[in-house]
Amino acid sequence: MSDEITTEKIIDASLAATKLAYDDAVKPAAKEVGKALETVVKTINVALSPIKGLVWSYEQFEDFLQEKVAVKLENTKKENIQTPRPNIAVPAIEALRYSGEIPELAELYAELLATSMDKTREKDAHPAFVSVIKELSPDEAKLLSMLMHCQSIPVLEIRQRAPLNDGSGEFHPSRFFVYQKYFSNLPFAVGCREPQNFPRYVDNLVRLGIFRLVEDHSLLADAYKGIYDSAEYREYLNRHKHLDIFDYKRKIDITDFGTQFLRVCIPRQGRVVAVDPAEQGVACNTDSQVG
Repeated sequence: MSDEITTEKIIDASLAATKLAYDDAVKPAAKEVGKALETVVKTINVALSPIKGLVWSYEQFEDFLQEKVAVKLENTKKENIQTPRPNIAVPAIEALRYSGEIPELAELYAELLATSMDKTREKDAHPAFVSVIKELSPDEAKLLSMLMHCQSIPVLEIRQRAPLNDGSGEFHPSRFFVYQKYFSNLPFAVGCREPQNFPRYVDNLVRLGIFRLVEDHSLLADAYKGIYDSAEYREYLNRHKHLDIFDYKRKIDITDFGTQFLRVCIPRQGRVVAVDPAEQGVACNTDSQVG
């Protein structure tokens, strides 16, 4: 089969799949839901029609895309569903060719597309968000899912005192080096596959403009209680008890660009984020909430 498949064929196939999923064997209550979703899918198809032919490389993900976007627009008024801007829709759909099987990233693309198709929200959908998602790892997407209500994130910089050069095995009282740039219980709370990579995740999110490091500033002491009380921090100290280490309180701010990205791209149900940091024992400063 040719790799070049038109968007029109993909949309037609998706609509057929949607109809098949809600056949006569489905119980009446589910049938009503199916009819509502089918109406949304039809409306989306009409809105997508101007960009037919511009995208042809997401064959493997066509059903997923249609179903996900339809569900996210289920409660949107029909008259508010519009054609998405090609500079968002085309690269987002193309990107699903490479990341559609990664659920954490595919959800972000679907949320971005749904936002860009909603007349009441499309002004917040920035074209740069496609590139941001492309450069996220699944673990980084998990981290962001926790931060919708946060303005700043407390982290600890782990420092190790430098040994004296006299062979005594003692440590210098004022000299140190950074042993780990950022420690937090956040990557453990969200279930990151590689929580030890948290410092690298932070560096990448700073590079992408989502995070901003604040030098020589920290939050109030209570903001770090979630870290100090966590089993992960106690285990970390126990694992490194042979070293003379101590911590230095730091904070990471979420930028205005990052706040907008979270508002547009993080999946939600009824504007309520599924993951709450407080419920997971993760401290974050919520002076300014994303709404």
